[in-house]
Amino acid sequence: MTCHMISGCSFVVLYPIKAFDCEVTIFKEIKKMIAKLVAASLFIGVCGAISYRWPETGEPCVMIDFDSLNRLWWENTNRTIHVSSFGSKKIGDWNFDNTTVINGGCNETAFLTIEWSVDNATYNWTFIQSDRGVDVQMALAFVPDRVFINQSASNETVVMSMTMRTTMGMNTSYRCDDTRRYKAMVSDATGRYFLAMHFRNVRMQAFGLQNGTYSTNVSRCEDVPAPNQHPKGTWRVTEDNKTCILLTAQIMLSLPYDKLGAQGKTMSQIGIQSPVVSGSCAQNSSFIQLSDSDSSLNITITFSQKDNKVNWETVEIRAALDDDRIFPDAANPFGTFSSVNNSMGTNLQTTVSGSYFCNSDTKFTLKEGATLELWTLQYAAFQGNISQFSKDGVNVCKADVKTNSIVPIAVGAALAGLVVIVLIAYLIGRRRNRKGYESV
Repeated sequence: MTCHMISGCSFVVLYPIKAFDCEVTIFKEIKKMIAKLVAASLFIGVCGAISYRWPETGEPCVMIDFDSLNRLWWENTNRTIHVSSFGSKKIGDWNFDNTTVINGGCNETAFLTIEWSVDNATYNWTFIQSDRGVDVQMALAFVPDRVFINQSASNETVVMSMTMRTTMGMNTSYRCDDTRRYKAMVSDATGRYFLAMHFRNVRMQAFGLQNGTYSTNVSRCEDVPAPNQHPKGTWRVTEDNKTCILLTAQIMLSLPYDKLGAQGKTMSQIGIQSPVVSGSCAQNSSFIQLSDSDSSLNITITFSQKDNKVNWETVEIRAALDDDRIFPDAANPFGTFSSVNNSMGTNLQTTVSGSYFCNSDTKFTLKEGATLELWTLQYAAFQGNISQFSKDGVNVCKADVKTNSIVPIAVGAALAGLVVIVLIAYLIGRRRNRKGYESV
């Protein structure tokens, strides 16, 4: 990681070199990187205490404060990812510290626009009133030829938009100290562009400001659970008001990916938390799909039926590489991670009338280096209409049987030991009494 300071504001450029090696020259490492990967990324920058006001003099009607860590890629039609040149324009020029407020407005729809001084790229915040509160529409506009130097990029303006949804009202300020991620992807005749923006320590307000200060009525962002949390969930697949699959489990995925600045694969641990459930019911093959809210992560589990036996047949995992929650700092944000495992076999087998149960930690190694880990698992399928798990016909996994057998064995051993102790005490007592009789 190469570190820079400009006007008291630090920013970071990440690319595949040794971490924290700030003594190697930029030109040398860029040459190595392009020769080895023919790919890289552009960091817009990370800055502290960025502040914008509109108007900049007098009493403002729009106020924005934040820290940010952002990145921009361009993948051309040959599927090569490019980085901007270190010629007359430097990566530091994309730092928010080198910007000027050029426009703003304070009507029913408030906005503020900034411009970078070197390449004339602009960033705009527009505050839009909605039924649920005030949403903030963000847009980056740039000319690729000015950003990706000497790469035959387009000279037409590209606009990449994202939305920051909030619950702040007309006289409410918005505050979010934790990191929130926003992304956008746009295509043109020369390829496609990917923008990933990370905002933290955000404070903003556009309506109801008084004397240039934020309102004391604060709307805060909701807490986002850690991605590796995996609470127990119960999910159903229902068609025609009949449930054909009932599944209860805690699920954790470990997915390998290439991370910026890292050598070898990095493992991302993702827990299934509150998925969107879908699926299909068929006579001999049914499936359940668990997806996150924007479908960037999908797990599809297929069950088969034959000769009154139910098998957990396949597991398919698909995850979008541009989801920074799943793959933080991915070296290549384009495309999809995919792992299909068709060899689950009879490991999780049960009967049509019963269910499979395993409370123990069960781990499966899938293709592409992925891992599926399950706890408190129970499922049933192909029963026509499953309202709840039947107490009969439960196939308990071997790990639970082994664990459950420990208790009776321990109790039996303790009782046997107690019997031995009592017997020894009895024999010792009899011997002492016999000696007493002999002396009389």
